[in-house]
Amino acid sequence: MRILIKRRQWFTITAVLLGTALIVADVTLHVVEQQRIDAQHARINADQSAADAADRQRSRLEDQYATVVAEYERAYKLLQQHGVTPTTIAPSAIPGPSGAAGVAGRNGQDGRGIVSTSCTASGWQLVYSDGSTSNAGTCVGQAGPTGSAGATGSTGQAGANGTDGQDGAPGAQGPAGPAGAAGSPGRGVVSVACVLESDGSTAFRFTYTDATTSDVAGTCTATSTSGASK
Repeated sequence: MRILIKRRQWFTITAVLLGTALIVADVTLHVVEQQRIDAQHARINADQSAADAADRQRSRLEDQYATVVAEYERAYKLLQQHGVTPTTIAPSAIPGPSGAAGVAGRNGQDGRGIVSTSCTASGWQLVYSDGSTSNAGTCVGQAGPTGSAGATGSTGQAGANGTDGQDGAPGAQGPAGPAGAAGSPGRGVVSVACVLESDGSTAFRFTYTDATTSDVAGTCTATSTSGASK
């Protein structure tokens, strides 16, 4: 029983300590947040004080500027009244004082930065800070120029002779060719006679089927003198 009571007391103390720690942590967070807010207010107040001081300084400068311009315009007109043409700028061409600053514009949207880049087969792959990606194009360099031809290699060793192939079977007989064109008529010998030539020699005279003759020198007994055409 005493052990059970001690355990209950221990759990109670532990729960109280945890609750106290949570309260302290929560109070600490509130204090830090309040300090941050106070610092922002102080910075805003300081910026406002500086802006007010700048406005007052600008107002004084504008008053001084207007006074100087009025004096210049009066002197310019006085010279003109006395017949002198001033060579300086005309009062109407003098720029007026700067206007008050406009209202500050709204904050722009957050920019998008590049988190990583990698060269892939499809090109440069870009990963942005907002989680989006894009392909930025080819990341492989252009092909280089063609290299010079290498030296001629040494001649390889001759291979061994191959075995003779088997004789093929005889081919089938081809068809008969077309008949040839008719030849020109032949020339036959009709007769042979021994004739005496004009120089006293003898010759064999051949007479052909086309009525032409030719003499072939030879020894024979002439039966007539040469006179036919060859």
